[in-house]
Amino acid sequence: MAAAAIQQELKCCICLNIYSEPTTLPCGHTHCKQCILQTLQTSGQRSCPECRKSLPHGMDLNRNTKMCSIIEYLNSTKSQRQGGCSYCDGTPEKLCLDCETPLCCDHLKKHKAGHVLTDVSTPLQSRKCPVHQELLKYYCMEEGFSICASCGVTGDHKHHKIVPLSDLSDKEKSALKMLEDLLIRKQAEKKEKVAHVKRHKEKIASNIGIMRRLVTGVIGEMKKDLESMERQILCQIKTQEDQVCSQLSQAMKSLEGQILEINNRIQEIQNLYNTSDPLTLLEKKARNANQVKSIINVKDDFHVDNLDGETILIMLQSSIHRFTRSLPILLKNCGIPIEDATSRMLPLNQITKNVPPFLVLTLDGQNVDSPRFAFSALGLSSGQHYWEVETREKPRWAVGVSYDKDPRAMGYAADYWCLQLTDDMQYKAVHNSQEMIVATNAPVNTLGVYLEYETGIVSFYQVSNNCVRCLCSLNGKFIQPLHIFMYAEHGGWIRIMK
Repeated sequence: MAAAAIQQELKCCICLNIYSEPTTLPCGHTHCKQCILQTLQTSGQRSCPECRKSLPHGMDLNRNTKMCSIIEYLNSTKSQRQGGCSYCDGTPEKLCLDCETPLCCDHLKKHKAGHVLTDVSTPLQSRKCPVHQELLKYYCMEEGFSICASCGVTGDHKHHKIVPLSDLSDKEKSALKMLEDLLIRKQAEKKEKVAHVKRHKEKIASNIGIMRRLVTGVIGEMKKDLESMERQILCQIKTQEDQVCSQLSQAMKSLEGQILEINNRIQEIQNLYNTSDPLTLLEKKARNANQVKSIINVKDDFHVDNLDGETILIMLQSSIHRFTRSLPILLKNCGIPIEDATSRMLPLNQITKNVPPFLVLTLDGQNVDSPRFAFSALGLSSGQHYWEVETREKPRWAVGVSYDKDPRAMGYAADYWCLQLTDDMQYKAVHNSQEMIVATNAPVNTLGVYLEYETGIVSFYQVSNNCVRCLCSLNGKFIQPLHIFMYAEHGGWIRIMK
């Protein structure tokens, strides 16, 4: 600290820097030679800037040799300490611009308050006025320059508006505080958005998990239903296969037995050619003749069925139909809000008046005594078609196809093919006034209708959850578009299933 105090005493009161060419006045005060000359010339007065004592004209400005030696010594010491603290060998933390000395952490705490401290790596020359070599402590508001004290007192900025850099620094710090507050608010907004994005990401991840489980569950249930459908149909195929194969095996066994018997008779007849005894030949010939006659007259009474491919096809179509009908329920049970996505299996767009658009024919709750008929507005003129109808066990109803839309001729005209439930609870197939009683082992709650237009066949099937049973088939040569029709008496209902 002694060196710092000495350094402070070696500063010129005019430029506030270490003396440069120190010159002592008659009053004993010392100043830089250039500083005192410039001051005397500018002010027009002959007095000491420090004590105001008058100075004689024509005086000599004598060089203070002692002061020059001290300054040279301090400069050499400072040069030796360059890169370290000015008071010790410690690592400098800051640079004091007023003292022009680097300070370590310990000496920084003891340093004089109010001095300007900056980063130790700051070039000292960049903080000095290039004209007066003084510290830049003021700011010219008019020209926007940092200046030293001499620039404002005697220099080019003498009459300009000048403010201390410390005051300007406080103002700029207030502006920086406003910027900091804006950034802090913006930072808080960004952090909130980051939190929102994280929450959204977690929600998306949760929803993805839910959707994966939902898809897996729905597809799994569909697979179960389809596999069950497959097992039922394959079981039906296996049943028919076993039945037909059993019949074929019995037929082959019977035929092979008959062939063996024929071979035996042929062999015995051939042996008779070598018989020399006429009596023996006659006896054996008569016996073989009777046996051959018996073999020839044997009738092949075995029966071999064909594979009922039509029943398998109807069973497959019916199963697919039930599966598509069950999809909305399956999706609803799995929590999927969805409209009925199943489609009708028939190209029906319109129905005659007084019939609901989804093909329900009902008289429940209506005060009418006459029967109700419904006909599809569009006719079927080609291809294969299958649809299912829900019915009640009673009262009387009828389902079929027709060229005509006249309900009076239902079933008893040449252009009607239908299946009826009669008043005496019998099922009858009716066409062209011909009736055929159809035997069933249970009430027909679901009736499947299969139409092959080109081959001229209308078949009716009893459909249940486990099987499809053909009730009857009606033949005809179709030459006009066929309309689907339904009939129900009062108190009953009938509808085509979606």
